[in-house]
Amino acid sequence: LSVAQSVVHCEEPLFQHGVPRLQKPLPPPPLVVRWCGGVEVAEFQFTGNVFSDGSVHAGFRKGHERAGWAAVMIGSDGLVLGGIYGTCPDFFPTSLRAELWGLLQTLRHACPPITVWVDNAGVVDGFAKGAAWCCSSTRPAADLWRMVWWKVGDLGVEGIHVRKVKGHATLADVEAGRITAWHRDGNGHADHFASRGSVLAEEL
Repeated sequence: LSVAQSVVHCEEPLFQHGVPRLQKPLPPPPLVVRWCGGVEVAEFQFTGNVFSDGSVHAGFRKGHERAGWAAVMIGSDGLVLGGIYGTCPDFFPTSLRAELWGLLQTLRHACPPITVWVDNAGVVDGFAKGAAWCCSSTRPAADLWRMVWWKVGDLGVEGIHVRKVKGHATLADVEAGRITAWHRDGNGHADHFASRGSVLAEEL
């Protein structure tokens, strides 16, 4: 456009001259999906043994990763009794942050005593080292650790345990005694629904 045309056009809406208007943003996917007995429910509480997990799916280019998390409670037969899963609201999610979102949401829906089985050594070891170590400003994901430890203090630390479980275990691992079939089933269910949470995040 000439300078004269530009002066005229600056008084008019841009979309009249080929500049597209912004589309309405899509509504974000739900942060938390709760289900029990095969149907979605409004509330759900964990107690006893719970398996949590996180999942990060890479995007089509760096910086477009999406992540999800999940927590499930299973019975003695290895079948899912109920659980929650959802998306990580981070712009640049990492595996550690996805795992911590799973632990945090588990605690937000917990009724102690509770043992949370996690396949991420960073989460398990960090929890064992205590709040001061986890919440240091130099620690990765210190913001999430602070929320985790606030909830632990709210529920009572004596009723909460975080234990390590082998991730992505095979039948050979079970046969070799490296993991029980029950632990393998629990971690497998948590991994499945964490992946479902990351798929929700991809709809953003």
